[in-house]
Amino acid sequence: MHLTEELIQRKILEGELPANFNGRTRAGHGEGHACKLCGEKIDASKVEYEIEGRNAAGATRIIRLDGECFQAWLVQTDRNH
Repeated sequence: MHLTEELIQRKILEGELPANFNGRTRAGHGEGHACKLCGEKIDASKVEYEIEGRNAAGATRIIRLDGECFQAWLVQTDRNH
């Protein structure tokens, strides 16, 4: 799936993705979760990134992205600074 800046910005504005990188990130083999950005399943043949952050209420949340989406999100968050 081709990711657009518009899609990433929309997900950030809707609160589905963090606007900046300020939490912990882990990477490993996919476990079958859906990527929060593109919605595709992240199977064991792909790298899954887990971004740990806080929601508006202060609770910990984990966001999972595949490698392509993680890189696209990082580029976009760098532009937001």
